[in-house]
Amino acid sequence: MTGILFAFQVLVIAVTKPFSGRVADRVDKRILVIAGLLLTSISLSLVPLFQGLSWYFSTSAGIGLGMSLATVATAAYIGDLAGKGETGAAMGGLSSVMDIGHSAGPLVAGFIIAAAGYAPGFHTGLIVALPVTAWFLVASRTGNRM
Repeated sequence: MTGILFAFQVLVIAVTKPFSGRVADRVDKRILVIAGLLLTSISLSLVPLFQGLSWYFSTSAGIGLGMSLATVATAAYIGDLAGKGETGAAMGGLSSVMDIGHSAGPLVAGFIIAAAGYAPGFHTGLIVALPVTAWFLVASRTGNRM
């Protein structure tokens, strides 16, 4: 069942990315980055609170939509910030940071689950996302290239 849930999450991401891209072209990309981070982390933290397939599919959909919003808007935002001739380097740096998060996040969560249980492993995502979101909000308002 875990594989089906992950496949569903990736399907939600794939289906919603074109929509997320259109929205990112029309509104402040920073708002979508923040909304995506919060939706993803809140959905993750809700996983262990209830049981049942409909609940797991609902939280997977929330994770997928949040990831779609955050990844598309972040790429568009970084593209806007990059100077002429720097887009490739900026996207390369962004991709590296995202790859590190995609590999380190589940690894750390696995250690937390092994040490403290299932719920703390999922709640850690929210605990990490809140200060990161606050940092992004402050840093992006300065107008400086982060």
